[in-house]
Amino acid sequence: MRHVLGSLAALSLMVFPGSWISCLLLGGGYGWWPRLLIGATLSPLVLVAQFYALRLAGIPFQIVVYGLLAVNAPVLLLLIKQFKRSTAWNRRKVL
Repeated sequence: MRHVLGSLAALSLMVFPGSWISCLLLGGGYGWWPRLLIGATLSPLVLVAQFYALRLAGIPFQIVVYGLLAVNAPVLLLLIKQFKRSTAWNRRKVL
């Protein structure tokens, strides 16, 4: 169980930080999959910025990972909202 949760946490840190930018700042011309892939591409840069922001705020190194997970968890709601807005045709086209 611990390995599954660790894998989910790692996967969320690979996608969620950049998804803030792809969901909030991109215009409506992009579908769900491009937003997710752009978010995954931008995640390393955003994650580094978030990491240093939390460290500068005085949070100990051992707790920063949990803080990053907590800060990036709400973007899942934005991704679900975008997924519901996408049409079934767009979802099938990618698969």
